[in-house]
Amino acid sequence: MRGDRYRFGLVAFFAFCLILGASGGVAQAAGSISLTGLGDEYKQDFNTLASSGTGTSSDVPTGWHFVETGTNGNSTYTAGNGSSNIGDTYSFGTTGSSERAFGCLLSGSLTPRLGVEFVNNTGRTIQALVVSYTGEQWRLGATGRQDRLDFQLSATATPGSFDNQSNSVNWTDYDPLDFLGPQTTGTVGALDGNAAANRTELTYTITGLNIPDGSTFRIRWLDFNASGADDGMAVDDFSLIPWAIPDDISLSNASVLEEEPAGATVGNFSTDPDFGGPHVYTLVSGAGDTDNDFFTIDGNVLKTAAQFDYEVQNSYSIRVRTTDSRGFYFEKVFAIAIEDIFDPPSGEITLAAIGAPHSEDFDSLAPNGSSGTVPLGWYFLETGGSGDSSTYVNTAYRADDGSSNFGDTYSYGEAGSSERAFGCLRSNRLVPILGAQFVNDTGHSIHALDISYVGEQWRTGADGREADRLEFQLSTDATALNTGSWTTHESLTFYSPVIATAGALDGNADGNRELLSGLITGLDIPDGDTFWIRWVDADVYDAQDGLAVDDFSLTPYTSPTALSLSNSSVEENQPAGTTVGDFSTIDPDSPGPHTYTLVSGTGDTDNDSFTIDGNVLKTAAQFDYEVKDSYRIRVRTTDSVGLHFEESFTIYVIDVNEAPSITSNGGGATAALSVPENTTLVTTVTGTDPDGDTLTFSISGGADAAKFAINSVTGVLVFITAPDFEHPTDADADNVYEVTVQVGDGLLIAGQSLRVTVTDVVETPTTHTLVYIAGAGGSILGKTEQVVEHGGDGTKVTAVPKPGYHFYMWSDGLTVTSRVEKNVTADKTVKALFLRDEVVKDYTLSYTSGIGGSIIGDRTQVVRQGGSGTEVTAVPYSGYRFVGWSDGVATAARTDTNVRADLNLVAEFAPIPDRWTDISNQQWLDTYGVTAVQVDVVADGYSDGTFRPSLAITRAQFCKMALDGFGVPPMSPPIPNFVDIPAAHHYYAWIEGAFSAHMVVGYPDGRFRPDQSITRRQANSVLGRYLSDQEFAASGHISGEKGTYASVAAWYEAEGSSVLARFIDASDVGSMHAPYTAYLVHRGVVTGDGARLMPASDLSRAQAAVLIVRIGLLGVGS
Repeated sequence: MRGDRYRFGLVAFFAFCLILGASGGVAQAAGSISLTGLGDEYKQDFNTLASSGTGTSSDVPTGWHFVETGTNGNSTYTAGNGSSNIGDTYSFGTTGSSERAFGCLLSGSLTPRLGVEFVNNTGRTIQALVVSYTGEQWRLGATGRQDRLDFQLSATATPGSFDNQSNSVNWTDYDPLDFLGPQTTGTVGALDGNAAANRTELTYTITGLNIPDGSTFRIRWLDFNASGADDGMAVDDFSLIPWAIPDDISLSNASVLEEEPAGATVGNFSTDPDFGGPHVYTLVSGAGDTDNDFFTIDGNVLKTAAQFDYEVQNSYSIRVRTTDSRGFYFEKVFAIAIEDIFDPPSGEITLAAIGAPHSEDFDSLAPNGSSGTVPLGWYFLETGGSGDSSTYVNTAYRADDGSSNFGDTYSYGEAGSSERAFGCLRSNRLVPILGAQFVNDTGHSIHALDISYVGEQWRTGADGREADRLEFQLSTDATALNTGSWTTHESLTFYSPVIATAGALDGNADGNRELLSGLITGLDIPDGDTFWIRWVDADVYDAQDGLAVDDFSLTPYTSPTALSLSNSSVEENQPAGTTVGDFSTIDPDSPGPHTYTLVSGTGDTDNDSFTIDGNVLKTAAQFDYEVKDSYRIRVRTTDSVGLHFEESFTIYVIDVNEAPSITSNGGGATAALSVPENTTLVTTVTGTDPDGDTLTFSISGGADAAKFAINSVTGVLVFITAPDFEHPTDADADNVYEVTVQVGDGLLIAGQSLRVTVTDVVETPTTHTLVYIAGAGGSILGKTEQVVEHGGDGTKVTAVPKPGYHFYMWSDGLTVTSRVEKNVTADKTVKALFLRDEVVKDYTLSYTSGIGGSIIGDRTQVVRQGGSGTEVTAVPYSGYRFVGWSDGVATAARTDTNVRADLNLVAEFAPIPDRWTDISNQQWLDTYGVTAVQVDVVADGYSDGTFRPSLAITRAQFCKMALDGFGVPPMSPPIPNFVDIPAAHHYYAWIEGAFSAHMVVGYPDGRFRPDQSITRRQANSVLGRYLSDQEFAASGHISGEKGTYASVAAWYEAEGSSVLARFIDASDVGSMHAPYTAYLVHRGVVTGDGARLMPASDLSRAQAAVLIVRIGLLGVGS
């Protein structure tokens, strides 16, 4: 407040006003201003005031007032620019300008007052006002003193009492909002109130108010009676914001489960009134701050800063402050309860197959009373909310029809009905959670989950509030409903359909239930891992709804695992749009159809050179072998649920040329030659190529192919080990070694079958002497000196200890008592060593496996000194081979005898190297279900180490592969059976062998067409003829589902035609190939690609080899 001078001036001023009022002053009013929302700013710039002449009370803005008392008081105001010194109410501004200010000038005959009236219609009590305005000085009346406008506020003054000085006790001065004239010196007269030097911006927040909703309050400015002539003073750019100060803090949840990790969310803070945000929440010192250090606040979320133990401390006290955007704050103490947790029950739901749905209708829940029994793998958890929850949280649920409003877990349904739903109702003392645990036992990783269920509302808790909800969440690291990290999936969250009329509902009625479904992708749940789902009952204000889950279904999906191309080569010079091959997908859950697209990534170099039409790869340009002989593309297969797999392919451009031929050893398809024993050189294979291409020599087959090696450049053929006439190692043991050599120009090949006869050479016999000596303490049983021919075997000798001694070992390290020398190639002298008997000890034999294998047998054995252990065997895993034991023993199975010390042995394994460079052993197993070793029996691959699995196989090559795989002998009849297969043809013997075995029949024109690609249906006929012949030879009939038949044709007519009905392209098989194709489908050799057989597609080398291996594995008559 000001000093006595100011107080005296006001008293004198008010007395003067009373005198003037008594002499006929006039008060003008213009209604009131309604404030409808806290924080909503009211503004007034007064630019609607008259800019010339005079105005009346009806011209001022609504709610604004001016009052004039004194002999010259009237109900009008004057537009002026500050040049007039006459006492009056003014609309100040530059002459003629619409920029105005509301002002006044006090004189001896007129006392003006300005004011505004507000009505609180915000619906809340106003506790503070943020007031700002610009005071403007438009005239300097005298120098050497300062004029002012006094700011006052009243919430109790009589309406219209802006001039009533007798009610001054109801008005409160707020000095920070008084406008003091900026100019006190200079020339008396008009000023520009818009100039910065003549105006002052004032802002202040008035606190300590209590203006109820519906009440009126007023603001006024009193023109101070300065000494001398008064200044022209005005109000402009007025602003008022009603405000409410925080007076309470709420916490959505005041409990936390014990053993939750630090950082766990307790609940959310909110401020009452919910106004003036955003609010800042902090932990502060003061009464009740005992446990502040155990918590943190993130935004408005209270979190733990430690892990709590219910048995150590079950309640914590914190003090929290909420501060609004204008710095007003409120503090409150909270008690945070620690909830004791229940041990979760055991059990899980096993997902046994990809694509197979698991469903649950919950009809096994109790229809009456209380129970704790839920379906296997399903769980419910009840924890406490705010307040005392000890009498509410339990491990049982109640059967109910929605009538109950108690917080609990429920078996919802009509009273006594077996149609149940699994549900819950949250309260302030009980927080329920529903969920289930699943284990992935599908044999594949789960990449997506298709989930659906029916959400049912069995009770509405309160009228008209927001919808309650069950939030659906999934976790891949949880071990119970209250552990781990969880992800909410909004599409599977159930919201209450009914929000009006509190009370029970029929959750089975259409309007009270909703089917929710969603596909959760982006998962990678390995086989053997578990995952959890749960529904968390959300916290909404007022009484909660009774919500439930029914008719639940979950289907796991995995991504496609392999992508193949039926053919990966195309001849040069073919036009754009030429078909290369068909894509097919291996997908464990088979959610076809699959979509094939060219995509960016590793191997996408030449994507622009190709297009994909459906599943058919086509060229987008004409290729030239001499410019570029191979192209790389990257392709994605996408299944119907959006999961995909990508693979890179090499597309080879085929150079069109003529095949080379072998010129050595007569140049025919077969040749015979002789070599003496004990030498390695056999012959030099030579060849010629019409195109002048570089030739490469290789071994392509033959019963004794493994005995030979050939120089790929020079063609020199040698024995790997010099043959011994006396000890033949050929397949027939007749000293005639059979090998097939071939010459290739990179694409085409020519072969020659050689029969190499090893002749005898007279050799000088060689003998060796074996000497066995007994050491001290024993003797030798058997012949101690033996003369043995080179390579022969000795006779058995045994070391026999004397009484008081025991056999220790032979001098060459052998520890068995009896021995026989095998394949003797040198003289040998060994000594049997004996030791005096000592105290018998026990020794431990320990056998462990290295990476890549396991041990069969007792891995840890305790053996008496000199005794023997039991047999153990080292078994390699798929893709590994056994190398040896760590002590040098090379046999996988071993039994340690005459044990004299502890043994700690490791079985060592090594990866099996890939047989071919362009397809790994693991790819054979993963893509086709066969091993590279099995394929190697039927197909050799190329001399450059590749197999070229995607290359189309010719009819001639298929005959050779089939004969080699089935062990059918080649044939070389003197007269060919096909006009285009002369005896000199490279594949003559194999094609004739296939013809003789009833595998092939050729074309009606007498031709075989050996270089033509073989289609799937042609291959089915070849293999079907062979397999059916074998079955008939073994059993005398063809077996079907309904009986036995004398032929495949009879079987097909009776029941086989229906086998093909499930394939949409069965009509493309053709009548010639249909019986044998159906027969192979019946026998499980041919499975098709989903719903298609693609019978006209070319067969690749890999597909051909796999079919032959499958028939070999199938066995006759199985």
